[in-house]
Amino acid sequence: MIKALSVPLAILMLASNGPASAETFDEWRRSLAEHIRCHLVYPHGPGRPDSPRTARVVFNVGANGALSDVNIEQSSGVMVFDRAALAAVESSTPAPPPPPDIRLPITAILPLRFDPPPKAPLSAPSQVETPRPDEAKKELPVCRDIGIM
Repeated sequence: MIKALSVPLAILMLASNGPASAETFDEWRRSLAEHIRCHLVYPHGPGRPDSPRTARVVFNVGANGALSDVNIEQSSGVMVFDRAALAAVESSTPAPPPPPDIRLPITAILPLRFDPPPKAPLSAPSQVETPRPDEAKKELPVCRDIGIM
């Protein structure tokens, strides 16, 4: 189970003037964030920091769940993480459509946090799993088709 990435669902902010109930809106907001989280991939390669990084992504949500105008609102400070955050949102379209009684357009701001994978203890090298050659350079998705990890 990989817990390399997390989405602080409570921080997803949406600008809308619609009459939708707060409960309906919050439920949709959580489903949107979870949907995007399933498309996050922790970037591998040189130059990855050992500390968590967060990129704030801003995008528009259409009535049919189309996500557009995806941009970095606040950089993580590392380009490879910013690109991974943009790719997560861009590959998430179509997303769950907003409730029908919400006025459009909706602008969403979503912080996507990248937590470095845990390091293996140096004192027990025999417990460290060596990836198979075909998996060594593979990007690892956080969610599977069967649900959220």
